[in-house]
Amino acid sequence: MRGRIRRHNVGKLPPSGPIRFLSVERTVEEGLLIALTAVRMAVKNQIILGVLRNLDPYDAENYAEVARGQIALLVAENEGHASRFRTAMRAPVAPPALSEPDFGPAEAQRLETLEQVHTHLAVALRAVGEDDARIVELVESARQNAWDEIGDAWITRLTAQLPEPLDAGYARQRAGRLQEFVYIDLAGLVLDHERRRR
Repeated sequence: MRGRIRRHNVGKLPPSGPIRFLSVERTVEEGLLIALTAVRMAVKNQIILGVLRNLDPYDAENYAEVARGQIALLVAENEGHASRFRTAMRAPVAPPALSEPDFGPAEAQRLETLEQVHTHLAVALRAVGEDDARIVELVESARQNAWDEIGDAWITRLTAQLPEPLDAGYARQRAGRLQEFVYIDLAGLVLDHERRRR
């Protein structure tokens, strides 16, 4: 036997205020920052996989192509969204996902704004993909993030394997020695590995 659904009186909600639309320019700026962060993370992950799993030498041009490929995917995705919003705006009736009362001037303005945002974001992303200096900067930032992440992982792993420090001075200096090991010794190992592969 099913129990009754209890209904609780939560009071009355205050009327919603007018819909506030963000400017297209600001939305595109924020969207571009988010998109480029995603591209940087994708390149960083490729660098980590290439160095640790495949033992590939670091090749900036190869990772520049990875960045351009990720940007091209985002351009196509935003162009697709813009096209769908453009089609929805031109439809003679409300889109099936929207009930008839909801499709009024506010919804039409929302669709137009979304179409403009995705169109401008695609243009901005394409401009970054064609700007060699920005691609180099993006790849270098991804490389630094990758080395920081690898270094942190090595420090954590090595710290877990170290014996307890003999004195307080040893403990204070240990972090610096481990950092030096990661940045100097590991870099030397990578260079040595690259020389042997040639």
